[in-house]
Amino acid sequence: MAERLKDISSSLTEINQQTKSNVDNAEKGNELASNTAQQLEEMATASKEQAQGVQQINNGLEQNDQVTQPNTASAEESASAAEELASQSQQLKALISRFKLKGNGSSGGNGHDKALETQYIEPVAAKIAEKPKVDPKEVIDLDNKKFGKF
Repeated sequence: MAERLKDISSSLTEINQQTKSNVDNAEKGNELASNTAQQLEEMATASKEQAQGVQQINNGLEQNDQVTQPNTASAEESASAAEELASQSQQLKALISRFKLKGNGSSGGNGHDKALETQYIEPVAAKIAEKPKVDPKEVIDLDNKKFGKF
């Protein structure tokens, strides 16, 4: 019987050690699960922050587009107006060149006409051909009441 009790005692000791080992393993597993849950929460928070950052970038790009589109349209309009003014200045120069000025009561000589053209006509034509540096709306009052009757 003593032998039997010794075997039972040895078996209980072994079961106790296995139980203790299982409890230790369960505690380690619980700790790993807790750490994993914490890391998942941190990853979720980081993902939300990144999504907010991406949304802010998208908002900034949309605002940039809203500013750029009118500026592009305005630049195209200005370029078109500059081309039109250059064309009109060439037409005006051609029209003005048809006029012949008389000097001292006689039909003018070529040298005198060229001097007048150089002094008066070319600077005006060049000024007209320059690209506008201000918005025409700032220079020309478009209020119909100020034009009067024509």
